[in-house]
Amino acid sequence: MKTLNLISPISPVLLFILSFICGCQNSIKKTVSHNYEGYITLESKVFSDSDTIKLPMNELTWNDSIFLTVNRRMIIYNNLVIDVNKNNVFSDNKYIKTDTLSYEFYDFTSQKYISFEKMLSDSKILGKGLLTDAQCNFSTNSIEDPMSTVCDSDWQVLDPVINGDSIGVVTFSLRNEDKPEDIKRKKMVKFWVNYSVKNFPLQLSYILSRKLRNAFVYKIQAPMEYGREVMTISLSYQASKLSDSLVTLFEKWSLLSKQ
Repeated sequence: MKTLNLISPISPVLLFILSFICGCQNSIKKTVSHNYEGYITLESKVFSDSDTIKLPMNELTWNDSIFLTVNRRMIIYNNLVIDVNKNNVFSDNKYIKTDTLSYEFYDFTSQKYISFEKMLSDSKILGKGLLTDAQCNFSTNSIEDPMSTVCDSDWQVLDPVINGDSIGVVTFSLRNEDKPEDIKRKKMVKFWVNYSVKNFPLQLSYILSRKLRNAFVYKIQAPMEYGREVMTISLSYQASKLSDSLVTLFEKWSLLSKQ
């Protein structure tokens, strides 16, 4: 029997892939408060290959590997987020069930988190601390950011309009001294940015968001550390009016996070 921990949405593979691009350091500002209310879907996929323009193709499924597709929904209220910490259980590479381990409450203004046993205002607290200590990879600390070692001169952005939204597609520059394997990897690494959404609390790169007018960095594509596989990780926001009971829960948990 084997379990798969889905706490961390951003694979260390991305940090590995991006770390070879450059050696510059960046600072990061705290998240700016904004009125967001509704749901965030986090999705991670792995593909077996890429096409001629380095876009992923042939998605792999749970039957192909035990660590591939992740699809989960988080609840957002301004700069506060509730995430469900789950484990997917497999036996002989076949999915058996999903266990709910805890409910993670993130305060992006204070950069703190609390882990609760149940989604109740008087739930038992399982742990608390700073986002830099949590395994969520949503800390604004520059060390946690996949763009933390990338120089400005090593990336460029193309600004197409996709489905009516102004979107930025970030790609990375090639150098004469790059090895063939590095060139191949660089061509696969891409970020997508939505300029219509500003100061979103969750970013797949806070550094890149700040450099692109506080736009929403909502998708990353990168090759896996070994082989031809390509990983994509994306965030999508759906505005929705939350129930009074959910808003009350956010407010109570927010007070607890400040203690």
